[in-house]
Amino acid sequence: MRQPVLFIGHGSPMNALADNEYSKTLNELGQRLLKNPPKAILMISAHWETTLNTFFTADTKPKQIYDMSGFPDELYELKYQPPGYPQMFAQHPELEIKPLKDSWGLDHGTWSTLVHLFPKADIPVVQLSLDRNKSFTEHYRLAEKLSALRDEGILILGSGNIVHNLRNFDWKEKAPVMPWSADFDSWVHEQVKVRNDQKLIDEWVMHPSGKLAVPTPEHFLPLVYCLGASFENRSTQEVVFNEIQNGSISMRSYWFN
Repeated sequence: MRQPVLFIGHGSPMNALADNEYSKTLNELGQRLLKNPPKAILMISAHWETTLNTFFTADTKPKQIYDMSGFPDELYELKYQPPGYPQMFAQHPELEIKPLKDSWGLDHGTWSTLVHLFPKADIPVVQLSLDRNKSFTEHYRLAEKLSALRDEGILILGSGNIVHNLRNFDWKEKAPVMPWSADFDSWVHEQVKVRNDQKLIDEWVMHPSGKLAVPTPEHFLPLVYCLGASFENRSTQEVVFNEIQNGSISMRSYWFN
């Protein structure tokens, strides 16, 4: 059966170990998704960027990547090792997405969210790279084509953050929200509510808070993919979580039908 599209704000890797409203929300989302279980998951994580091509992890057993440093040992001991699904694009050569084995795996943008959504790690996972050479519009057009996978039982899940500024990061999770962070997050949500996708893609950088909220594009692009992959049914989206953590990290998350 057709699968939804999810955008999940992942924030600090420490959210993988959290027992809070965020983790409880993801756990509840996972239970909701299991009412119509996906055949596999296509993850678009902010943490895998490539050049010249878009790649996917084509391993039958993708490795777990601890692509961060300076965190407690407990985080590096967390295991999340689902099977892969290398045949995901077999019927879609027109997408020109290249298989890649052994050189990447599932990074923390993937496993820090899935550990709460699907803690059994029994649903196959494929990760998609972000081609740095593509424009925002090109990423969106690729996502429109990826939408066809939803009818094949593939859950498309973007993992990033609408606002992601580590220079202004406060280690206190409940730190005061920086006004520019809330301002940009609200502006993006207003565009998503009315599905003004093209305005969001074209004008985010011109927003007064745009360059502070999105100093680099990789955490914003997973939302662009989710919008593109849900373009056919623009009228239905649901905010499933809404919080700004650490002062400058928007955790706003969406379910798109």
